[in-house]
Amino acid sequence: MREEIKTARLFLRQFRESDYDDLFEFLSQLEDDEFEGYPGITYENGREHLRQRLGSEAFYAVVLHGSGKVIGNIFCGARDFAGKEVGYIINKDYQRQGYAAEALSAVIRSAFQEGIHRIYAECDPRNTASWKLLESVGFRREAHFRQNICFRKDTDGAPIWKDTYVYAILESDETNKLFREFVEENTLETERLFLREMNEDDYDALYSVLADSDIMQHYPYTFDEKRVRGWIAKNIDCYRIFGFGLWAVCLKDTGEMIGDCGLTLQNINGEILPEIGYHIRHDCQRKGYAREAAKAVRNWAFRNTDYPTLYSYCKYTIVPSIKTAESIGMHFVCEYPDEKNGTTHVSAVSRKEWLDEMTEIT
Repeated sequence: MREEIKTARLFLRQFRESDYDDLFEFLSQLEDDEFEGYPGITYENGREHLRQRLGSEAFYAVVLHGSGKVIGNIFCGARDFAGKEVGYIINKDYQRQGYAAEALSAVIRSAFQEGIHRIYAECDPRNTASWKLLESVGFRREAHFRQNICFRKDTDGAPIWKDTYVYAILESDETNKLFREFVEENTLETERLFLREMNEDDYDALYSVLADSDIMQHYPYTFDEKRVRGWIAKNIDCYRIFGFGLWAVCLKDTGEMIGDCGLTLQNINGEILPEIGYHIRHDCQRKGYAREAAKAVRNWAFRNTDYPTLYSYCKYTIVPSIKTAESIGMHFVCEYPDEKNGTTHVSAVSRKEWLDEMTEIT
């Protein structure tokens, strides 16, 4: 049996019988889809699609960490000459949140690690979202086939022919370099860290951070077991509702969780704004981990959300936190009085400022 693939927000595994309701949910959304339809699909006959997937190592169920919901599938089937073909479907309620790119890039990386030489995909030229997804992870357009495929017939029974784009990525060439750059920039990984969704098993590691009176000295209350477990539950809800939250910050070398960092929506001076927050275990501070994690979150947020500006806020006396914000390109916006902090310091970075920085780097 193929091993599961884990990413920051997802795990990819083989299909199970219990996945049928979720599978039918996203396949039935495509019943009248002009690009890849499932005409005539019903709850009864749709089980044939589950049977095709059960036990198959070519299909990956795309599963959310927190809820366990299957939100799509990735197909990665063997082809001639050390090649594979990929395809993808994501539940329409979970699109535009970066899940397709996150899942597809993980499957590609796994295939290359297995020794695959070439991976290709086909899509309708009119399906802009599909071919832009492929290009974003490093695929290169190789061909445009004219009227080579047919999924439906017209009212007279004549086939409705469609064109096809062919995209491919090689393990060894420049396109794979683009893929590696995509992984670095769009997944929550850095040179020393990876970020993932937290879960109940993270209680002990998170308690050592949140219950530390020095780290949390500016919070209005002490974190006990109930509050730490509530913190985990709240972020699991955020993953489900928004597609982001505070993620577990883990060392690549050991997998050890040393804190949290992520994107949340906060009330900042009366406005609900996207905020990058971070808490790092005391013995791991002053090593650049907060900056490294916050920068990864910043890049992910600008690439996977539409927010024009990202913020960070804290009590005006927490200089290390302010300096971390500045280190990822944020600048002072304002200070305002509030009951919790007395005076709150706000920093921010705009999408334009971030793009200018990325342009200078490249």
